[in-house]
Amino acid sequence: MSVSLNELSYRILLIVRPKISDDESIDISEIRYDIETTRALLTKRRYSNTFRHQLPESIVQSIKNIEIEYVNSSNSPITSRNIIMRSVNKVPKIMEYHSGMPMIKNISTATILSNNFTMITQQQASSCGNGKFNQHNIFCFYEDDYLYFITRRMLFKGVKYINLDAVFERPTSVFEYLNTYNNENLDRNSPYPISLDMVDDIEQIIIKNKLRIEAAQPIDDVNDSSDTKEIIQQ
Repeated sequence: MSVSLNELSYRILLIVRPKISDDESIDISEIRYDIETTRALLTKRRYSNTFRHQLPESIVQSIKNIEIEYVNSSNSPITSRNIIMRSVNKVPKIMEYHSGMPMIKNISTATILSNNFTMITQQQASSCGNGKFNQHNIFCFYEDDYLYFITRRMLFKGVKYINLDAVFERPTSVFEYLNTYNNENLDRNSPYPISLDMVDDIEQIIIKNKLRIEAAQPIDDVNDSSDTKEIIQQ
């Protein structure tokens, strides 16, 4: 069972709107923004200390066929012995663990090289692959919205596309990316990456916040979008 952003937004709007005094003070775009913001906060709170295999599929989004290209490393602090690849286009912002590492559940390619990806930070890039047992690994880090891959495996230079499963800050930004680069047709009525147990929490948080704001605002007794207002007596 899944829910769309529109479905969740209108459900909240229908609950909140009858309870507010000014019938023009809230709209659906505001609710959508609140949902994405609240989802991000709850996701970080719940999963910032988990392992990637513990990330539920319901909050993970997949981007297939991310194009990558070779980066000339001659002037890079990363040793020239390594092959450096980078995503051609910026990837939607990936949510981070408390450690600062991106919430990536899986990275893969269509080749046998897909089994040895090791996530690192940009700071670790200059020394990666120097260990006795990791010289043939493919290291990956996420910086400035680009994915970087570092390896000494010459065959990786021939890889053109990778697949990514991750938790993103704004799911709708992934919709936009997929529509632009993968010719998909996703919108606010498409399944939204949210666990069902989180839906109730998001609804309650947003409704409570809206009504708390309302309690501090003037009331429109006529409820006709006019400026006829009366301050609530506490």
